[in-house]
Amino acid sequence: MKKTILRSLSIFLAIFFLLGAIPIGVNAAETSDFEYSILDDGTIELTRYKGGSSDVALPEEIDGKIVTKVNEFCFYNDSDYNGFDYKINSISIPKTVTSFGNIDQEYKILNRLYKLISINVDLQNGYYYSLDGVLFNKNRSKLIYYPRLKSGYEYIVPDSVTILGDSAFNQVYYLQVLKFSSNFEHIGNAAIFSCNLVEAEYPACIEQDAVLFDFCTKLKKVIINKNITLINDESFFESPNVTLYVYPDSYGLEWAKSHDFPYVIMEEPPVEKELVDENTGIQVSGVMDAEATLNVESVENTVENAISSFNITLVKDGNIIQPDGSITISIPSEYSDCDVFWIKDDGTKVNMNAEYVDGKYVFTTDHLSIYALVRNNVPTVPEPTETIPIPTETVPEPTETDPVPTETLPEPTETVPVPTETVPEPTATDPAPTETVPEPTETVPVPTETVPVTTATDPITTESTATEPTTTAPVVTPDTPSNGNNGSNGSSSNTPSGNSTNTSNGAVATGDMFGIDNSILCALILAATTAMVIANKRRKYSSK
Repeated sequence: MKKTILRSLSIFLAIFFLLGAIPIGVNAAETSDFEYSILDDGTIELTRYKGGSSDVALPEEIDGKIVTKVNEFCFYNDSDYNGFDYKINSISIPKTVTSFGNIDQEYKILNRLYKLISINVDLQNGYYYSLDGVLFNKNRSKLIYYPRLKSGYEYIVPDSVTILGDSAFNQVYYLQVLKFSSNFEHIGNAAIFSCNLVEAEYPACIEQDAVLFDFCTKLKKVIINKNITLINDESFFESPNVTLYVYPDSYGLEWAKSHDFPYVIMEEPPVEKELVDENTGIQVSGVMDAEATLNVESVENTVENAISSFNITLVKDGNIIQPDGSITISIPSEYSDCDVFWIKDDGTKVNMNAEYVDGKYVFTTDHLSIYALVRNNVPTVPEPTETIPIPTETVPEPTETDPVPTETLPEPTETVPVPTETVPEPTATDPAPTETVPEPTETVPVPTETVPVTTATDPITTESTATEPTTTAPVVTPDTPSNGNNGSNGSSSNTPSGNSTNTSNGAVATGDMFGIDNSILCALILAATTAMVIANKRRKYSSK
């Protein structure tokens, strides 16, 4: 029993949810607000709106069939204000609709909606697009319709638009200023008609001369750009308050004169330009007067360390003019270490903080005048570089004097042999002290090796062994050969003068002690000691 109840309940719930799911995607109240017909392809065309809502959302489906078309008389009501439906403020077009009235005649549906404020299109729709309540084709190249009661004081047609549809701006109520950001390929009939506009630009079209601005009774100012080359003779009909703003030597000026319209001649509008001076390569780019020319003059450098100064100006009709806002200046230079200064009339400098890019100093300014390129390191860099060669030239001079001291080195070495040759001579007087030196032979083992050196003079020393030795004889012996005396005491009294002569010949280089050259003294002491040792040995041998 319970299973039966549960099964019945589950079946009931399934049916309930199924019935609840049927209206998904289609508002039942909306489908009942429309009359429709089934097309040959099985889709639905909405033929008449019967509802009373001011915000109408067109259904995607009715009875499981897709809605693809809206008839141009869908919102026409015979019983309400001569067929115009005044109740609708907004319309939402679903993704399924591919035709809103006849192609290129969408305005026939929308013109009947006098209180229309906005048009909204599903983003997935492949044929229509809406932006800020305005209807466009999918790629926004055509402005189809601007709602009559759309709020907003000024509107600029997007630059993607190249086609202005028929009655695109028809009886627009709140809009007062209308501007265009591009030229048109096509402008539809009565595209701007019976509006409350106060100011507008005349659109430029390369294809045809549409009738524009008729019955715009509040219109006071229409700007006719210089690129306008054709105006329909019926334009501005019943627009008695309009004044045409034209440029010198333009088609608009000639048209205004020939059609007896009041006009005001304007100055050329600023344009984006790039001017280059061929002599200096200086370039000026930015928004400036359309007829401006560039004038560059090199002037005398009045700033310290300036490498160049230029008076850069814009000229129109022989008069110097200033740019309309900031412009960019580039000055070529081979030097990358400069600052660019604006030199004012009173001589003060303003650093422009220029950047060095691709061999040019680039900066922006809103005033043209004298500009100077000033190097940062001019005062210090050249001076030391010029003095560098001077010390390098003096370097060889000391090198030439180097050989001088080297040549004097041999002099003291030449005097060394002098005392060595005289060493044997004092041995003639050496035998006498042999008796007074008893023990030193035992303490001087090294000199015994030199005995053979002095043996050559032994015969001389043996003959003079009987003479009495003196302590001064070894000191003065170096000079005795030059006097021709051998071992006399009288010659030793003259040795000081002899020593002074020897030291002047080079002994000074080695130093001296007691007035005698140190090397000579050492040689004499060594010779005397050797002689004494030999004499002592011989004495011992003889005693044996």
